[in-house]
Order: sequence, then C-alpha cells, then structure tokens
Amino acid sequence: MQQCKYDPAHAALSWAGVRFLLQIARNAIADFNFVIEGAEMISRMISRYAIYGDLYLCRASYQAKDELQACLVQLYAAMLGYLSHAQKYYQQRSYKRIIKSALITKDAFEVLLESIRISETSLDRYTTVI
Repeated sequence: MQQCKYDPAHAALSWAGVRFLLQIARNAIADFNFVIEGAEMISRMISRYAIYGDLYLCRASYQAKDELQACLVQLYAAMLGYLSHAQKYYQQRSYKRIIKSALITKDAFEVLLESIRISETSLDRYTTVI
C-alpha cells in the first residue's frame, strides 16, 4: 500500500484488474438471467399455443389446418432448440460459465429467441386468418 501513495499507476493497474473481474461476474449474472427469462417466456408460450392448437385445429379447413400445424411444429422446434441450448448451458459448472461469459456473449441465445419470435409471428398471422 506504501507503493500506491507514491505511484498512482500501480493503484490504477490493480483497480483495473478488480474492475475486470467484477465485469466478468456481472456478465455471468446477466447471461444467467437472460437464459432464465427466455425459458420463462417459452413456458408461457407452450401453454398458450397448446390452447391455440386445441381451438384452431379443430375448426380450421383442411389446407389451413395443415399450414397451422406446420407453423406450430416450427414454433415448437425453435422452442426445443432454445431449451436444449439452455440445458447445455446450465449443465456446465459455474466456473466454466463465468469464464465463458468473459469470452462469449449471449448472442447464440438471442438468435434462438429471435427464431422463436419469427415463428410466433407467423403462427399469429395464421390464427387471425382462421
């Protein structure tokens, strides 16, 4: 600590290291929360679109029924893709997730969520037509 009194560069360097470690921890927590929020969104969507399937598939015409089923399958496939990535993420040890959060961002999960949103929008268009 005597060194810091005479040379502030040493103190700045050590604080930069502490700040880097805090940033890694903050990124790890943000990634963890992002994945949980995506899984929570999917759990709501599964129950909602199960009801959609029951309501719209029984009263749709033959062609509309096929297209609606295809949209539902595409949506459920996108959800399963996200959930499988989330499972792989959570099966890692905590220290691995923390280290990876410094190097890898949550872009892979954002891409998966975007594909779910696109499928959801497509399905919602079909249900408004029926």
